[in-house]
Amino acid sequence: MREAIYDPARTVIMTSATLTVGGRFDYFLRQTGLSAPDDGEETRSAEEGDPARRLRTLALSTPFNFEKQAFVGAPVDVPEPNHPDFADSLEELIRRALRISDGHAFVLFTSYSLMENMHRRLEPEMSLDGWLVLKQGQTNRHALLERFRAAPNPVLFATSSFWEGVDVKGDALQCLILTRLPFQVPSEPILEARAEMIDKRGGDSFRELTVPSAVIRFKQGFGRLIRSKTDRGAALIFDPRVATKTYGVQFLRSLPTEAIHVGRAEAMFAEMERFFGSEA
Repeated sequence: MREAIYDPARTVIMTSATLTVGGRFDYFLRQTGLSAPDDGEETRSAEEGDPARRLRTLALSTPFNFEKQAFVGAPVDVPEPNHPDFADSLEELIRRALRISDGHAFVLFTSYSLMENMHRRLEPEMSLDGWLVLKQGQTNRHALLERFRAAPNPVLFATSSFWEGVDVKGDALQCLILTRLPFQVPSEPILEARAEMIDKRGGDSFRELTVPSAVIRFKQGFGRLIRSKTDRGAALIFDPRVATKTYGVQFLRSLPTEAIHVGRAEAMFAEMERFFGSEA
């Protein structure tokens, strides 16, 4: 990065909605070969010519009013993903959420097997109701999104690439379901090598790598819901670890709202029904 970009260029601008973790750029700057800033404004380096000497960071607030535009729910009385009852519980949670929103939903997964499982369980009854139930892999992404936008009650079951780079404005998408926290597979070679490097120097690879990378992916997924100042909808997190594990606070703090309904599923669904029944 230094040889190809930082040194030759007088100015480099890196911008995205998902560069920070917990309001800080530390993880992104480490990944791109820059030092984390001490005060959010400037980093000094002892090495002459280090590009970090020119570093400035700026985090801007969202232009959207998430407190009014979005309902965010995270039920805690549900099994964790590794529990044998997780799939059965997830099926019912998805069913109830989609009934409240009348479809208009992305259901995002972190594995193809779970996506296939939930699609197989839920597609028949939803299709009988006249809903268009789509699944990643049926056709290319562009065609899926065009069909989704045009349908009266669309539901899309998807994974991987649909967590980012997808833009569906308006009423077509009103419900976003994140079925699991998007941790990467620890045995993936590049991730495994990076984790080993961190651990060898005495660091904590879970805290410094695993969690931050999942938080950024989580923010990307959440960002599919509200794409304009007139969008409105619900985002539901069906992985209880976001509220029950110590690292879960990093995920919740990464969201652009503090109005998050954390509690029992029954209470969350009641609040979700009120949200959809209220005036936009």
